[in-house]
Amino acid sequence: ALDQLTKARSELEQKVQERTLSLQAVTEHLHLALQSAQAGTWHWHSQTNSLQWDTYTCTLLGVQVGCLSDTRQAVLHCIHPDDRPANAHAIRDFLKAASEKTGKEFRVLWPDGRVRYIMARGQMECNEYHQPKRISGIFWDITERKQAETELQAYQLQAAQAQRTTAMSEMASALAHELNQPLAAISAFARGCLRRI
Repeated sequence: ALDQLTKARSELEQKVQERTLSLQAVTEHLHLALQSAQAGTWHWHSQTNSLQWDTYTCTLLGVQVGCLSDTRQAVLHCIHPDDRPANAHAIRDFLKAASEKTGKEFRVLWPDGRVRYIMARGQMECNEYHQPKRISGIFWDITERKQAETELQAYQLQAAQAQRTTAMSEMASALAHELNQPLAAISAFARGCLRRI
């Protein structure tokens, strides 16, 4: 019986070790995928009202690692002043609704004055009373996408202006053609009248 218990314990320890190594491998792959996507993770715990994030989230928010406190106010302080009220309301509404998922875009103002666009996505876990227990999510940098959208809008505006200019030129040309014939007839009639006089 003791041999069987020892053997079972050995097998159990081996399975735990295999699962631990497997979990470490998955965590490393996830971390690599998040870095490739320029994304950072965060977790908010309602009981302690504290936030946790990985080091890349600090990079996205423009804060040195270890200098960001674990409060929502610290994150709101990193957000562009014009976007802060809307984000504070969005967080409150999300917590009141206790909905399962949310997403929000906002600008981050870095200490050196640069502005970055961030997308935040979160998913809420609730307790049996439908009260928020924990929210987990990601921040990712969408600055390049926003810049591409701005450039596309500028090109579309230029194209629309060029199209209006072309249309005006065509209309002016058509009017000139339509007006030339009657004006030429009036001029010829006036010359004929002058000759008769």
